Amino acid sequence: MILGPLREPEGFLHRLKSNGNEAANLEAMMRLEAARSRVAGTVRTRTGRMVVMMVLAFVVLGGVVTGCQEEDGETAEETGLSQETGVADGSAAANSITTTGSETTLASPDEAVIYVTVETRDEEAAAAVDQNAKQMKKVITRLEQEQVPEEAIETSNVTVNPEGRHDPNTGRLIPEGYRATNTVKVTLTDLERVGTVFSAAVDAGANNVRGPEWRLADDSAPLKEALKKAAQVARAKAEALAEAEGVQVGDVLMMREESASVPPRFATTYQSAMDMAAMPEAAPVNPQDLEVRASVIVTYRLER
Repeated sequence: MILGPLREPEGFLHRLKSNGNEAANLEAMMRLEAARSRVAGTVRTRTGRMVVMMVLAFVVLGGVVTGCQEEDGETAEETGLSQETGVADGSAAANSITTTGSETTLASPDEAVIYVTVETRDEEAAAAVDQNAKQMKKVITRLEQEQVPEEAIETSNVTVNPEGRHDPNTGRLIPEGYRATNTVKVTLTDLERVGTVFSAAVDAGANNVRGPEWRLADDSAPLKEALKKAAQVARAKAEALAEAEGVQVGDVLMMREESASVPPRFATTYQSAMDMAAMPEAAPVNPQDLEVRASVIVTYRLER
């Protein structure tokens, strides 16, 4: 609060002049002047404090505004946006070209996978499983006799399911026993022995043999070669387009692998023991080439 000028009480000075006591009047005037000085000092002090506070407020507000402007400037610089237009600089995109390249090559497989299945049935589930285990053991023993390593034989699937028929009158399932199924996965690296292994598995008691599935044990080398050729295709496309527009292809700005794979190739040679019985022993099985597929996306700089 700011105080106004000190006002003398009404009639105060008049009484001082008219009382006839000069000494008393002088003392009263001195007290009045001292009071005025104190009030004036208080007013100046409070006013000075308010001025200082207002100045500090302006300084603080000015710093906040300046900081916001600097922060906005850094953000714009970091994001590549124009402070005047607020849009990204499109010069790089306007002077570049993006093309795709795909390549498919062939590779010879070095592995063959076949699936050997044994099925047994019995009125009791435990009996069906026991018969299945004994029969599969005979099959595995025969495969090992055919020089198939133990680590190349893996259990793939084992199931036990009830079997039955529906009663047409009641719609209920009439139990007729259980079926046990055991399938092993056999991986062969000697591709010339695929036919021999097929025949041996069926002779030992396998009910179903599927395969072979041709594949590569290590596909890194053919994939690298396919990717190189895909990149060459992408550059050839870019150069053809650039030549049509009278410009040249420069450095690579961005390159990305879109896909690269060597899908296995399936060839079902024999589907059941009955099929095998109709075929000559150790029927020849010829490997089939695999397709190595690669695709890339490349962005180049254009030079005028």
